[in-house]
Amino acid sequence: MNPIAESTATYAKNAHDQCENIDSANAKITFAEMGKTHTIKNDYYQKDLNKIYPSISYGNAIEDVRNQIEYDVLAERGYGSVLDEIVSLLADTVTSPAETVRINQINIPTDKVKWRLKQLTAEHIEYVISSLEKNTTEIKNMRAYLLTALYNSIDTLDTSALYGA
Repeated sequence: MNPIAESTATYAKNAHDQCENIDSANAKITFAEMGKTHTIKNDYYQKDLNKIYPSISYGNAIEDVRNQIEYDVLAERGYGSVLDEIVSLLADTVTSPAETVRINQINIPTDKVKWRLKQLTAEHIEYVISSLEKNTTEIKNMRAYLLTALYNSIDTLDTSALYGA
């Protein structure tokens, strides 16, 4: 097999495996063609999750996010503009009327994303900011990268302590 075909096959297998490893009951995952968007439809996350952030205004979302992540404490630590960007990104996401949010190149139901983002604490925010400071690779889409990092921090914060990161 030539190197390009091997690379393409590896990419397709990794993308397929990534979709199969999504932790959700009753998930219907489609993987039509390589390069197309993965779609996740999950009834579990669409039952009562509107209670997490029921239709709220952007201003109220900003206030809720700031309270949730202990904005004042983090601001005293000198995180400045990156902290404001995180608050803005979280407020944009929780007030989004879209049915899905793109996380790590996969469209995930907005309710599931809101549910996970509601779990964020000041510790998660510090972890993400610290990880950004250590990053040496070029980030082409900072908002997408940051949203993915915030979404994944729920899982990676605990495991990073195991590996001394």
